[in-house]
Amino acid sequence: MREEYRLCELLRSLDESDQKTDELLAVEAEKRLKAYRARRVEDIPIEEVFQK
Repeated sequence: MREEYRLCELLRSLDESDQKTDELLAVEAEKRLKAYRARRVEDIPIEEVFQK
């Protein structure tokens, strides 16, 4: 039973939000969106992405 509890605790901790990581991802997403809108990056059709 102890092992099951530890596994449940581990799984729950993986599901919790990490605020610092969320902030970093938000900053990166903003940078990429701005670059896309400024046409500094090339867009690739989704079909082509999934073919690779």
